[in-house]
Amino acid sequence: MITIESSGGLTLIQDRGRHSFRQLGVGWSGAFDQPAASLANSLVANDADAAVLEVLLGGLRFVAHTTITLAITGAPSGATVSSEDSIREMPFSQRVEIPSGAKVELGVPTVGMRTYVAFAGGIDVEQVLGSRSSDTLSNLGPRPLGVGQVLSLKSDSAKLRTTPPPASRQSDRLTDLPDINSLGSGTTDLASPDLVAALAASATSLSQSDSGTPTLAASSSPHAELVNGNLAELLTKRLWTVGDRSSRIGVRLSGDPLPIDYPSSWESEPTLPGSIQIAPNGELIIFGPDGPTTGGYPVIAVASAEALVRLSQLRPGSQLRLQISA
Repeated sequence: MITIESSGGLTLIQDRGRHSFRQLGVGWSGAFDQPAASLANSLVANDADAAVLEVLLGGLRFVAHTTITLAITGAPSGATVSSEDSIREMPFSQRVEIPSGAKVELGVPTVGMRTYVAFAGGIDVEQVLGSRSSDTLSNLGPRPLGVGQVLSLKSDSAKLRTTPPPASRQSDRLTDLPDINSLGSGTTDLASPDLVAALAASATSLSQSDSGTPTLAASSSPHAELVNGNLAELLTKRLWTVGDRSSRIGVRLSGDPLPIDYPSSWESEPTLPGSIQIAPNGELIIFGPDGPTTGGYPVIAVASAEALVRLSQLRPGSQLRLQISA
């Protein structure tokens, strides 16, 4: 077992998500940066769907009550291991053994947003609809970690197998989205306005020193015809800025508004992670893993699975471009 001494900005339990109930209004959830979570599990020889910790902007600190093995991936956070007589830095993206009684602490990442911690055997929490993931929109699954909380760890990774969907249900994974584990609107996730301001400042300095602005790929939808002009050409001319009200539910992008004949009324329609909605004020909203299953704004494009991974690690204030793929 481990005991949480500090949960940081927001620490959630996540796995690969729940993928058989979208027709009932249940979103996918799961780790936002799936390749990072998958790598962490691989490093400790876990089942691919073992539950991990998703840590937003570091600050997680816990005590091990027995010898445990873990790996940390995602946003580099400068983790340390301390015992009675020593403090040492923890290697990143490596399998590490932590002695009983030691404390592990994650610092604020130098770049990126989300760090993942996998424990050998996985986290022993109850599945809800076949998944151990926390869904911040529906509140399904485990609640965000809190100070003093005790987590039990599985001792045998071979026993960690996700309960398959009922035989009467088919997975709602979309065939045109690649399995992201095979690839190398709500309230903000962020803790305070001061933190948001600091992140925006750091993102500005990073973008000034960076060699280029990330470009995220997307495919246009039939509603792209609402935009006056060629959507692909219009997007290539615009820089978008990640807003401070972004979360796992949706990442908000501000920029030069697209010219659009906005409908006076719009019926809700199905959406999925990656759906790019355009709001009446011209703001773009890209749904994340906890995004709703339906939305009331027009969806003009859908971001690729690779784009969502990159988006998961972009801080408020970061700039990006959107590119419509052929």
